[in-house]
Amino acid sequence: MNGNQIKQLKKLYRHILNEASKFENINYNVYFSNKAKEKFREFCSDTNFESEKLKTFQNECWDYLNMLKRQTIIHNLYHVDKPLVNK
Repeated sequence: MNGNQIKQLKKLYRHILNEASKFENINYNVYFSNKAKEKFREFCSDTNFESEKLKTFQNECWDYLNMLKRQTIIHNLYHVDKPLVNK
């Protein structure tokens, strides 16, 4: 992996964590943040990076980010219950 690809992955990682933090309910917030962290740790633990594997991982992460964006909007629109623990 070159420096540009690392920067792109870090930027994507920050976007995912930022989007996960937008959930009103703290439980969803923590769940999606932990899931993203686990996914990135698992990918980065493999020292043999192939270009195809990297592209596949980036596409999966973009899909995950888009899903998070949709779900945060829907969840926050129809969120009724107040969380027991606030941010």
